[in-house]
Parts: sequence; C-alpha cells; structure tokens
Amino acid sequence: MALSAAKRGIKQLCFTDHVEDCCRDDPLSYEPGSFEKLSSGIPAFFETADRLSGTIELCRGVELGSPNHNPERASEIVSDPGLDFVIASVHNLRGQDDFYFLDYPDMDTCRELTSRYLEEYAAIADLGHFDVLGHIGYTNRYMYDKGFYVDLTDYRDRLTYIFKALISKGKGMEVNTSSLRGSLGEPNPPIPLLKLYRELGGEIVTTGSDAHRVSDAGAGIAQVSELLAELGYKYICVYKERKPEFIKL
Repeated sequence: MALSAAKRGIKQLCFTDHVEDCCRDDPLSYEPGSFEKLSSGIPAFFETADRLSGTIELCRGVELGSPNHNPERASEIVSDPGLDFVIASVHNLRGQDDFYFLDYPDMDTCRELTSRYLEEYAAIADLGHFDVLGHIGYTNRYMYDKGFYVDLTDYRDRLTYIFKALISKGKGMEVNTSSLRGSLGEPNPPIPLLKLYRELGGEIVTTGSDAHRVSDAGAGIAQVSELLAELGYKYICVYKERKPEFIKL
C-alpha cells in the first residue's frame, strides 16, 4: 500500500483501518474491525515505516465507526497515545446493516435514511472524539447504484450545524476520493458541501483515497487537491500525534 501511494507522489500516508467497536451490537453484515485486532499489527507497521523511511512517511490512525453509539468506548480508543489521526464516520444506522447492504426501493426511503444519517453526524460533531469527519455523502455511493441520488443541499440547515460545530471545535473534514472511482463520479462530500464548509469559514480538510486495495492507494488525491484549490482552499492538512499540519496547495 505504501509503495503504491509513493508511486503516485504521496509523501505521507496514514493508515486508518476500520474500528467499529462502538457499534458492535449492530448487524453490520461483516466482521467489524476491532481496536485490539488493529493494534496487533503494530510491529509490521513500524517495520514497514522504518524500511521505507526517506521514500514515504507512514502514520498510524483509525477510522472510528459511529463513536456516538458508545462514547465511553470511543474515548478509550482515541486516548491511545500512539495514534496520529482519527476519522469519525457513519457506515450504518443503529440496528441496521451498513448502507452498502441496504435495499433502496424508492426516493422517500432514500431521503429518510439520509436524514437519519446526517443526524448521526450531528451527534458525532457534538461529541468531538475525532479529528475529522469522514466521507460525508457515503449513502449516495449505494443509492446511486440503485437509481437514486439525494441532493444533500436539501439538508443545508443540518449541514450548517455540523460544519459550524467542526469549526468551533477545531475539527475538520475528510475529502474522500473513493466515489471518483465508481459510478457516482464525485468526491465525498460533493462540491456543493465543500463550498458551504468553505463559506462558513472551514479550513481544515484532509484527503483520503479510502483504499481497500493496493492499486487504489493514493488514487484521486491529486485531483481533489486541485479541486480544493479551485474552490478557494489554501491548505490541506496532515496529522501527527493528533495535531494538524497545514500544507499549502
């Protein structure tokens, strides 16, 4: 993964494997990643980081699923002093499978699920156990494949609440490139949300390729970096020891 990203010109790569400890009781339809399981790979991480020193800098993070479902467990995880970076994401609603596995029979269902999805993000933003919110708009990845697309600007008030909470707490937002590789053809969050966040004064953005395959490591980062510059962003951020470092675009 690190070598694949380096070939794309990536200078720093943070591994943020899924940790779904906070919603383990939900039927996720797959074996959720646990923090203990992730931590067992630390020796291999440091071995690789040392071997590739001078080629690419490697950092250690987590993608924490629905930390608002179990704030106490979330607090335990993010207190690990070895973490450089924490993404908070929503992959499923309480008591439901990942959005990847759900049926989308009609637009009303899609809108109702999207509304509940953004409510989860509002709760996470209030909680604050993270550095950035991940891939806002994740739901449209799968709704679109079923013939539906929910315009997230219809939820402007809720998004404004979320973005203002991020800004006030010194938190940021991930721009995720995964959907650029699929049929949706837009980043998460999409351009109108990136514009709204910027208009509200948002400055902290990170870029992530959401690579579940070696070939996707670093994919789309250059493209979204150019997009962010066009939208008026001056910097992208990387994190070390949970502190943002600003890189000029």
